[in-house]
Amino acid sequence: MKLHRMLATMGLTLALGDHLVASDLAAESRWIQRVERARAKVLAAPLETIKDPFEKLVDAVRAAMLKEDLPKDAPNTYGEEYQAWRAKNYDPLKEDPECLEYLLQVLLMPDTVSLTPELEMVVYAADTPTVDHAYVLLDGLRACSDKTESRFSRSRHVGRCIRALENSDEPGAYEFVEEALAFLRQDLEQNDSMEVKGCAIEGMYWAGKDSEAHGELQRFFHESGFPAGDVMELLYHATRLMRTDDVDEAAKSWAMELAETMAADSLEQAPEAMLDRVVSREATLYQYAYYYMQVLAPEKHLEELLTPYHDYAKASLLGMDDLSYLRTTLQTYRRGEERDHDLIDECFLSLVFEAGERLQLIAEEPMTLDERKDFHTLRDIRYNALYYFVSLWDRVESIREWWDEDSVETLHAIVHSDEEQVSGEGHDRLYHGFFEKTENRVLAMTLLCKMKRDSGIDPQMDLRGELLEVLFEEVKTPVAAAESARQEMRGGEVCHVAIGATPDDDWIQDKILDAYELLGARVDETAEQFVFTFPASQAPAD
Repeated sequence: MKLHRMLATMGLTLALGDHLVASDLAAESRWIQRVERARAKVLAAPLETIKDPFEKLVDAVRAAMLKEDLPKDAPNTYGEEYQAWRAKNYDPLKEDPECLEYLLQVLLMPDTVSLTPELEMVVYAADTPTVDHAYVLLDGLRACSDKTESRFSRSRHVGRCIRALENSDEPGAYEFVEEALAFLRQDLEQNDSMEVKGCAIEGMYWAGKDSEAHGELQRFFHESGFPAGDVMELLYHATRLMRTDDVDEAAKSWAMELAETMAADSLEQAPEAMLDRVVSREATLYQYAYYYMQVLAPEKHLEELLTPYHDYAKASLLGMDDLSYLRTTLQTYRRGEERDHDLIDECFLSLVFEAGERLQLIAEEPMTLDERKDFHTLRDIRYNALYYFVSLWDRVESIREWWDEDSVETLHAIVHSDEEQVSGEGHDRLYHGFFEKTENRVLAMTLLCKMKRDSGIDPQMDLRGELLEVLFEEVKTPVAAAESARQEMRGGEVCHVAIGATPDDDWIQDKILDAYELLGARVDETAEQFVFTFPASQAPAD
């Protein structure tokens, strides 16, 4: 169906109804303010230039979502509260014809695995789907190639549409459900690709057809001749189904043994090139096996799950994204009651303290070229270690016990590791200073802010000033405006920071703003500047 015919067929000129753009209580939030500014830019943009402001809007909505009072321990973001959040922020776009046209284009884009804005719209469309929207999602699934994570995600949301419309009285709902189920069943029963079969299982699971999907999966437990790697691909995509009661314990044990063997074999067979993060079949199977173990039985594999943070070969096979996902799994496990948490805490604590201690000595005992290369290589692992403590600080009180006055110097060394100083040439070079990843320096400052706020520990540094200098770099504050901001930060209750350019990635900027709030500041944001207002009783400097 042509796009203009879709528009005419859908007739989607929805009234806002009860979906408020922002509540009175949220009006003061800088996160909501950012969403409103981003949405205004989308609504003002012509179709040919709408992509960039649209992506900024999705980023703003997702960032604000983390600050909202939404269920933080929910297994996914498909519940009623999250659906209402997306509706509140995205429904206004449907009233603008060009925005609506772009949304429909997005739903038809195949293979958008790395494009969060596009996948966010797929989730949104499946929240409360119309028949026409559901058909567009199904067409997008049909357009996906066999080997893509986007097919997995789209199968899931087509399954959500099936469940939502199965008992609907909307004209065409029955026909859609039958057509979509037929498509998934064909993939499940006739497609030779294990990845496609796994995607179909995911779709059937979300459609509420667990037992039917399990029947197809069951034969892989009882028939020989399937390559172990292919079955591991299937299990990876069928992880949710494997957690249900439909699967007997013998099958679950067999599958877990396969994952354990696959992890060991893939590591042994991985080429040395993997140390330079070259994607390979072994790396993919290792990632699948590790994911399966951490989701289905983290308590059984806890020691093994921690090893990538101290074994670079394993870390390289997983990659940054999977290391971060593994950390979030460990954080969730750490929040549980009556468990021995020291093993996880000490793993991440050792990474932070080893780095801090080495940086404290670097001026007197410089790094060799090889040591510096290894230290630089581990920067993403240090990021996960620091983020672990920052993320759990407010949710697990016992996590704070590791951080006392003696740990301040360790964090200082990371914060002040902001310049590379080199002597010598070639392989004889010596490094008397190291430039640490900016994200890690900001996380270290965030920990110091939390220690000051909750434990009364003196950070022994001007946190306001240190954060300010990094913020200047992120938003390209002009020189004269930066000097004015420094004077305001030192001498008063209010500080204005001019925004010279919006960063491509808001992560560092937002973590800095969060840190100022930890220090007691109110943070207001416009398109042109940040305004920090400190309580009158608070001294100008830390």
